[in-house]
Amino acid sequence: IRLENNVHIVKIPNIKRVSKIKILLLGETIILVLTLSLLFQNRLLKTQKIAEPEQSKQETKIIEPIPGNLGVLESLMDTKRGPQAVVIVKNGTLVLGQSLYLGDRLVGKVRAMTATSGERVIEALPATPVEVVGVTEVLSVGTVVTSQPGQPIVVASITPRPIKSEGFKLILKADVAGSVEAVRAALPAGVAVVLASTGDISESDVILAQSTDSVVVGFNVRIPTSVAKMAEIDKVKIYTAQIIYDLLDKINLLVHPLEIEKIVGKASVVAEFKIDGQHVAGCKCIEGEIRKTSQIRWGEKTIRIKSLRLGKVEAESVKVGQEFGAIFSPVVDFKIGDTIIAVEVYG
Repeated sequence: IRLENNVHIVKIPNIKRVSKIKILLLGETIILVLTLSLLFQNRLLKTQKIAEPEQSKQETKIIEPIPGNLGVLESLMDTKRGPQAVVIVKNGTLVLGQSLYLGDRLVGKVRAMTATSGERVIEALPATPVEVVGVTEVLSVGTVVTSQPGQPIVVASITPRPIKSEGFKLILKADVAGSVEAVRAALPAGVAVVLASTGDISESDVILAQSTDSVVVGFNVRIPTSVAKMAEIDKVKIYTAQIIYDLLDKINLLVHPLEIEKIVGKASVVAEFKIDGQHVAGCKCIEGEIRKTSQIRWGEKTIRIKSLRLGKVEAESVKVGQEFGAIFSPVVDFKIGDTIIAVEVYG
């Protein structure tokens, strides 16, 4: 500190540029005027100069990929970004721009990676699961993908073929490959899967369903308006669900529909006789209507009406109060006083 013209000059050490603290004494009042000229500027500039080279080194640092294997945990078809896969690095290092191979076949190039936290990453180390954008197809769950070409893999063709089956046939669509496998594993016996794949229901699915007489079922997928209209015109049935158990319940109902039995009429046997060697029941309708097409409950047995006559005229149905003759199939040993019940089965 030195005195110049009644002004105390205070020099602050370690500051190269001039920084002064002037203390002016005016009577009993002390006015402190701080003139800090670019205080800590030198230090700040020095810090920036040190940081910039380090930052530039990080930006220009090239991460070398280490060849390894990736296991496919999940895969899906995104309508905007195309095929995607969630993989876990078994060994090696996965980096942006790295090519992916299934055997000797190129199945994509890593264009983006997202960690489980949702953060974009530029590399993935062993035991790290990441979502990869850049694959060219929906990979099967459990597939092992490599970063270098390997031995050719014989893959079964997925080209749908007409299935010669009298059972229930369906085309299965789901949002991700894991859902496809889960639904397929839980299908009831007697179901033939014509095609199972990921993605929204498309016009090609409707065309295939029509040609194979199949039903289209979808889990957590959309039906574009044009596809829905096409299915309506071609009379192709489409069923979708957002909950996997609801979809399975619907498939079960389609394969094994619930039968609802409704009683439509009752008749009492009032006479029995034979015509041309056939055992004929003379009956009177006491409730509802007896139809020739109805199933007939006689005791614990279910029989059909082979012939229904009003007098000598073959009839399709009789109503309350009318008497009629009936020949049953198969032949049953009915007796006068027995009651027959006509039912209709829905489902």
